[in-house]
Amino acid sequence: MLKNEINQLIKNIVGEKINFGVSRPPKNMPFDLATNAAIAVARLKNTSPMSAAEKLAKELRATKIFSAVEVASPGFINLRFNWDFLWKQLEENERNFLTNLARNSIWSKKKILLEFVSANPTGPLHIGHGRGAALGDSLGRILAAAGAKVVREYYVNDAGNQIDNLTNSVLGRIQQLLGESKKFCGEYQGEYLLTLAKKILQETKNPEASYVRHRTVDLIIEEISHSLNNFGVHFDNWVYESSLLKNNNLEKNLAELSRRGLLEEKDGALWFKSSRLADTEDRVLRRRDGRFTYFATDILYHRQKLQRGFDYLINLWGADHHGYVARLRAAIAGLKYPPQILQIVLYNLVTLKRAGKVVAMSTRTGEFITLDEVVKEIVRMFYSNVVFRPTNRH
Repeated sequence: MLKNEINQLIKNIVGEKINFGVSRPPKNMPFDLATNAAIAVARLKNTSPMSAAEKLAKELRATKIFSAVEVASPGFINLRFNWDFLWKQLEENERNFLTNLARNSIWSKKKILLEFVSANPTGPLHIGHGRGAALGDSLGRILAAAGAKVVREYYVNDAGNQIDNLTNSVLGRIQQLLGESKKFCGEYQGEYLLTLAKKILQETKNPEASYVRHRTVDLIIEEISHSLNNFGVHFDNWVYESSLLKNNNLEKNLAELSRRGLLEEKDGALWFKSSRLADTEDRVLRRRDGRFTYFATDILYHRQKLQRGFDYLINLWGADHHGYVARLRAAIAGLKYPPQILQIVLYNLVTLKRAGKVVAMSTRTGEFITLDEVVKEIVRMFYSNVVFRPTNRH
């Protein structure tokens, strides 16, 4: 859009019908746009291109739109916008966008439950979670601007085997601090476990496993919430898996699916007949050893979402969850809700490289770049590149 505006501006200044271009200069040049308009004027008036360029550059400087207008041989003009102009353009574009969005929106007055991030409470948020947080928050703002009533929700997986493993890992660190064990063998290896163990020992000198489990999750969620707040992302609801499992809610939900003929006992396990509902295959809900799968709890969670009366459920997932989409849509159909009520947005994961090699981020191994580190680095870069830049440099 700016290119078109500058094109028209030059036409108004020149006052002649000429053919010229406005384009982006090479990446190594510190300018936003470049034009050959002066060369076209010189050709029309049979004058020197550099002379025509100097005259046109003077007119362009007078507009106060540009922080730099530079003439380059054989008659090109390089342009760099000033920040005031760009900011006003951005504000105007935002106003127009929001006005059109609200006027033509299909989301107006719709109740939307937007679930995003929902990282397992097994460690700090890393840069990959930051991408999901930014995308989810942006989508929520756009939908709200479109007139929708948006509720932002974070689902906390605080039950199951992964929390058992996390608890045992923290207990291992506690035993180390108490001198009861020299070698650490927990499944989670990050140094953040040591910080958790120290905090828990400050609260009680001989913590029981149940206390460690509860406090570990609480402390991690506190840190996650703090990181998200620093990142400018806020949630209306924090729903805990453990709260859903109270009062035999999981068993009651499975009983309802069974009455609808959607469950089957096979090979010692309990299966959801999702292949009848557009999934590629049936899915296990209860394993042979009696433990329920995450999918069983996810069905319960989404049923609880639906019972709250939302028009749409929107989930933002990393692309590694693509295989989960069909089964969850099958579950929505099995609960007798229209499939379009569930919208799933997949986004590509963040890839980091060190010495040319991809770094695999894992909470279990403790190998990751935290979201807090990214935010601090951005602030540091801002200060080093803006605040501490010499005043005579752009």
